[in-house]
Amino acid sequence: MNLAPNIATRPLLVITSDDGLTAPNEAFVEAAKKSGNLKIEAVHVPTDHSCSDHRIALQQTVLDELIRLTHK
Repeated sequence: MNLAPNIATRPLLVITSDDGLTAPNEAFVEAAKKSGNLKIEAVHVPTDHSCSDHRIALQQTVLDELIRLTHK
């Protein structure tokens, strides 16, 4: 959380899953937003930590974010 201001100008993609780490990651997203980060995207995928049954969706999410970043 303390490092959120250090990356306030960097685009961030935070992908969470049903692995028990969603709450701390959501708190980080909020800390980044409070630090002024306007380039943050948070996505939750209802799967395990490895995205075992959602690998294509994970890939598409990353590709969509990269495309979004290159068109700004």
